[in-house]
Amino acid sequence: MMRRIVIIAVAILISLSVGAQERLIEGIVVDKQDGSPITGVNVLIKGTHQGTITDIDGRFQLSAAEDALIQVSFIGYETQELKAGAIMSDNKIYLQASVHNLDDVVVVAYGTQKKSDLTGAVANIKSTDIAKIQSPRAENALEGKISGVIVTPSGQPGAAPTVFIRGFGSVNENSPIYVVDGMILYGIDHLNPSDIESISVLKDASAAALYGARGGNGVIMVTTKKGQSEDGNISINYNRGVQKVTHYPDMVSPAQYAQLMNELNGSVQYPNPQSLTGTNWFDEIFQTAPVQSLNVALSGGNDTRNYNLSVTGFEQEGVVKGDEYQRLTVLLNNNYKVKSWLNLGTNLQFAYFNTKGAPGGLIEGAYTTDPLMPVYNEDGTYGQSDNGNFANIAAKYEYEGQGKNQTYKTIGNAFAEVKLPFNLKFKSSFGIELSHIYGKSFTPEYFVSAWQKSDNSSVSVSNSRYLNYSFENLFFYNKEIDKHKFDAMAGMSSYIGTGEWLSGGRRNLRGESQDFWYLDAGVVNELTDIWNGNSGNENRMLSYLFRFNYSFDNKYYLTATMRRDGSSRFGANNKFGNFPSMAVGYRISDESFFEPLKKWLPYLKFRASWGVTGNDRIGDYAAYPGVNTGLDVVFGTGQQKQEGGTVTELTNTALRWEKHKQINFGYEAGFANNRMMMEVDYFKRTTEDMLLAGSILSHTGYTGVGMVNVGSVENSGYDLSISYRDKVGDFNYNWSIVSSVVDNKVIRLSNDDDVLWKGDLGNGRMATRTIVGESVGHFYGYVVDGIYQNEQEVADGPVLNGNSQPGDIRYKDINNDGFINDEDKRIIGSPHPDFILGINLSASFKGFDFSASLSGQFGREIYNRKKAVRFANNNFESSYWNRWYGEGTSNSEPRVTNSGENYEVSDRFVEDGSYMRISDVSLGYTLPKHLTQKVHLNKVRVYATGSNLYTFTKYSGFDPIIGGHPTEAGIDRGAYPVPAIYSLGINLEF
Repeated sequence: MMRRIVIIAVAILISLSVGAQERLIEGIVVDKQDGSPITGVNVLIKGTHQGTITDIDGRFQLSAAEDALIQVSFIGYETQELKAGAIMSDNKIYLQASVHNLDDVVVVAYGTQKKSDLTGAVANIKSTDIAKIQSPRAENALEGKISGVIVTPSGQPGAAPTVFIRGFGSVNENSPIYVVDGMILYGIDHLNPSDIESISVLKDASAAALYGARGGNGVIMVTTKKGQSEDGNISINYNRGVQKVTHYPDMVSPAQYAQLMNELNGSVQYPNPQSLTGTNWFDEIFQTAPVQSLNVALSGGNDTRNYNLSVTGFEQEGVVKGDEYQRLTVLLNNNYKVKSWLNLGTNLQFAYFNTKGAPGGLIEGAYTTDPLMPVYNEDGTYGQSDNGNFANIAAKYEYEGQGKNQTYKTIGNAFAEVKLPFNLKFKSSFGIELSHIYGKSFTPEYFVSAWQKSDNSSVSVSNSRYLNYSFENLFFYNKEIDKHKFDAMAGMSSYIGTGEWLSGGRRNLRGESQDFWYLDAGVVNELTDIWNGNSGNENRMLSYLFRFNYSFDNKYYLTATMRRDGSSRFGANNKFGNFPSMAVGYRISDESFFEPLKKWLPYLKFRASWGVTGNDRIGDYAAYPGVNTGLDVVFGTGQQKQEGGTVTELTNTALRWEKHKQINFGYEAGFANNRMMMEVDYFKRTTEDMLLAGSILSHTGYTGVGMVNVGSVENSGYDLSISYRDKVGDFNYNWSIVSSVVDNKVIRLSNDDDVLWKGDLGNGRMATRTIVGESVGHFYGYVVDGIYQNEQEVADGPVLNGNSQPGDIRYKDINNDGFINDEDKRIIGSPHPDFILGINLSASFKGFDFSASLSGQFGREIYNRKKAVRFANNNFESSYWNRWYGEGTSNSEPRVTNSGENYEVSDRFVEDGSYMRISDVSLGYTLPKHLTQKVHLNKVRVYATGSNLYTFTKYSGFDPIIGGHPTEAGIDRGAYPVPAIYSLGINLEF
């Protein structure tokens, strides 16, 4: 008996041992709909790091036990899990294309979450969407792609676009922060768009509250590409294109200008205007400019390590002649699995920028300069104007704008992750951001005219260094008990930011070649021949942070966060601030009672959140007294000048953060088997304790009390996102629409009757006003009510300042008191759009792919400062030709004048700034694999792209996309136009 038992036991042990032995399994992964093989699919033994990816034919090999659970996943397809034994019996694995994958992982603050589990307002775009934008700035990829986000690009090479999330929350800085692989930054100019894996935008306070005092304007999370566990992969992407300005302000002809000058001067200065030819100064400064980029990337890895190395060179000339921009970026990401419980990694980015700028004021100069002035006289000297002191633009090119600006950046972090008992994980990371900026400019001694000259040669040199450190230590906890899921995070973060800059200059250089562009080459005869400066700054922050997530049955969700920030920027009584948030979610479509509705509404989730974030962008020393050291006096028996200084601003020890309190209610819905997805959010963000410059009675001897917390601004509105994705045979297509409506209103300033006047036009007039009850920075001025046609109409009045003549503007007497004064000024426009829209289309058929994006803003106005301000006898826009020159000739454009009442701030200069732009179009073709694999290429794609192809707008200027500070946005001072870009490219993968 015992012998039989032993034999049976041994047999069972042998069978178990044999069953547990690993075997080589082989398979092929194909598309369920058309049976085509899928390359690059991740095939992983669940619960381990052991896995592989499919080759170019969709095939893979993997050693595993028969009962091992194999997880098969690929972007754009639904993840499958099946036993290894099932693969052995039928080696084909069919993946179903996911119409909308609710299990997509989205990067959020200090971690990731499934999209279906989110409780905050978070939007995300992937690398495939970013790659379609042929732009050096990754921020431009957000334009028209994410609701609630306004991107205002700049056409100037290397210039950063402005980005606002859900409106202007303050009269101070409104830009979001960027978090790149865990590093908090204020810009991402060092990143090449093709190196980015995904961008997440945290829009509500619940999503952004973990960034506390810096998250009030929203957070943009950027994740760069990492290596995959696969054989080494090499990709090369090259594109080259041209840029061109597509629209110019319509100016009068030289003959018309001559006629207008005759009328302006009241004499026949030009007897035969029609015989005159002149200069188109726009042709002198604008050009069709080249742009090109080359990216080479290597990536790969295995079960214990992976790497991604990417090098990108970018060159761009500006559409304004003389502007040049070069950038070299290097991305190096490494991850190491040292032990089963220890992961180490680094994320590093290096960047070099070389910028050469054209002489200043060229765009405004080309707009204003006398069109009758020749570029050169017959004797070869530079032409001059008979109508004023206009600088010759060709001479500016020869003598000004000589110099360079070079920037070196190193940004990155190193981290360690340690798995601990009891479902704990510890992560420690150290980050550094180092920037060196070198600038040098040279002006020779030259003479063109009495108003365009330099009596001495000069050189200016600047050297700046910025060094920021961050150190974070975080604990993570995850636990599942039946239908309950818990995860928590807690830790500390510290930050030190420092900067120092040194500048100097000399006149009377010993030579003019670049060999003499140094301070020591200057000859100092007087103190005015030498200047220098040196300063620095520092700020520190210490933070404690906590997050708790709970879900039950994948239907009910709860998120709670808290961050406590301490900052050196704020007053002694308010060094620390608390930033809490709370959010809940309810996936009602998973309830049993919802089953009858799932045929047409398979997915429905509700979200609600509340939270507090902050804004600390006030400078490093706003809480400290201001000292003026320039108060020198002469006293004493020797009557010698004594250096003096005094405190000019009082200390505000109560200075604290701007607080952004926000509520958000939203829902997500899926229709047509989730082929169509919709997200709708209502939000209300109230900024409290807004920072404004304080005032004090002058007899105290102080100029002010620095910054004080006295204001409040409210933004409320809706975000909408609708997308549809489907596949018919080999034809894949999708479209999406995003839109937003934001209402901006000032709730409180220091006093209810306070007024913030901004928008200085340079002629003693302010164009914008901010008051309680209205939007930030609206345009404020007179309302045009026609043109005085004769002396009797002028006499009947009312008139402004009593100086009007026939042909001048009649302003509307709003209050009917018989006078035109400040009481008759009204809101005449606003730079805030009433409605924001983005439309995105894409499709693919076999090897062809196509995409197009449109973006627009509606219900906004632009103040045309170019036209509103005249000095001397500037050139005229064509609208001036419709001027009044006798009774009955015009009731819209006044007589020709250069100043006076006709140039008061009024709706005469306010134009419709609404637009719809074809932002991006891309057409590509990927060669068949049976051709490319013969030359050992995984992929060959050729493509053509166009950006900013056409703008539908009524605005008369170069471009309706006019940004600016919140209190003076939408004022066109001659903004750099955003050019159309046409490019061709090729992408190779080995």
